[in-house]
Amino acid sequence: MKESRGPVSEFLATTRGKILALTAGLAVAGVAIEHETRPVAARTVEAARSEPLSPHEARMEALKRSDTGRTIETPEQIAARFAVIDPLINLAYYKDNSKTMIIQIDRYLGVLLFDPLTEKDAEYARMSLEEVGECLRPIIERGKKKEADEARRILKGRLHEELIETIRRMDSDEVVDSRVFLGLTVQGPRSASFDDIRGAWKDKMTRKSTTSEKVRTFAPVVREQLKDKEGSLTFASWIDRQQEAIDLFAAHAEELGYSPDLIKLITPEAMLGVIHAEIFPDLDAETFVRLAPVLFETYNVAFAPAMGDKRFSGGLAQMTAETFEGILKKHRVALEKIRDTDTGATFTVPTAGNRKEFASSMLTDANSQFFYNVFVLAENTRLATRGVSKDKRFVAAWKKASEDERALYMGALISMANNLPSAAKHSAETSLDEHPRSIAEMARSLSGNTTVDTAARNGRVGGATAEYLVEMGKK
Repeated sequence: MKESRGPVSEFLATTRGKILALTAGLAVAGVAIEHETRPVAARTVEAARSEPLSPHEARMEALKRSDTGRTIETPEQIAARFAVIDPLINLAYYKDNSKTMIIQIDRYLGVLLFDPLTEKDAEYARMSLEEVGECLRPIIERGKKKEADEARRILKGRLHEELIETIRRMDSDEVVDSRVFLGLTVQGPRSASFDDIRGAWKDKMTRKSTTSEKVRTFAPVVREQLKDKEGSLTFASWIDRQQEAIDLFAAHAEELGYSPDLIKLITPEAMLGVIHAEIFPDLDAETFVRLAPVLFETYNVAFAPAMGDKRFSGGLAQMTAETFEGILKKHRVALEKIRDTDTGATFTVPTAGNRKEFASSMLTDANSQFFYNVFVLAENTRLATRGVSKDKRFVAAWKKASEDERALYMGALISMANNLPSAAKHSAETSLDEHPRSIAEMARSLSGNTTVDTAARNGRVGGATAEYLVEMGKK
């Protein structure tokens, strides 16, 4: 590492022995955090494969490992971690460590929203959190702005990493009680936290700003149907079940009026970008993906209401009642035939006028919701690609693109299309004109080619998720 930090590097020189000891795995004096763990349920280990994984399969396996690889610690161990983190958060935000933060919404979420450590911060990444604090405290307290700001940036980056690791070791009750996500939609300061999923739907139903006739009609039914479903869907189980729904849809794509090749591009990884963009856009891709197992299990995101509109809407794709009604009106006969003839079809088709069946199929019955999520994304993606998919330039570029490059493109485009297909279509056509030979370059320019703020946000967030997952699948 180049010596380019000025006062920070000079101070680190006095701790060189500690750094060497740390990198050699030796014990260093300081506050010790024990890592003894509670036993977790045994996991099923699949038999070794004789063939190498495809990039898609590698990403799927990496995502599932991110859930099954979690270790849950005792409350005492979590408290010990926060005993180290909390004083350093104060140090990072205030010169005087005796001051405490009054607005709790900023305390942990502010650290999660800060950029992670970069490669040039590797020296700090090798140190314990306590040691980073020891190194940077005199610089921060000395108060010279340039050096102190750099020290705070490094400390916040280190806190960001430690907070992620701590959250991944917490059970759902501890996550909610610690209020680490206070300020996000899933745990708003003036509404029910999504861990209380029935309370969240009550808020959706009773708040004047988000109440409509359809909300008043269906929200009470949803609240009744969601009894005992808290924490019932883990991240790893969603990945497998969503893939099954995609495969089922792909098997009947032509019956429903879609190209099977198009449906193959809709993957759980691409859908994770949609979830990131629609529900957790404030988090960077790495933070969201690494914490997705906790977010799924704690906040019931599969059954959550969309809090930013007046419609009856929610779930992983933030589907609206109007969209679901349109699917049923156009495809009811085909859907009923698939349901009745395919033994693998686990979705339901609600009887016309039946409120309970409508709410269950659209939202609260997981297998049905996952299937109809594919339907929504298939339709929106078809609309977004109907121009470029027939363009010879795009066809040639797509043909020579790698599977990873295609994943980057679809990750951004599907997230944009889920927000507004017309904006995604315009962006796809403009990006093709700008970069007619490179799918990767098209992917990177998609979000910048629309004036619709929400569509641009979705493209940017979905693309960042895809980029992180592509690299994750290579490790």
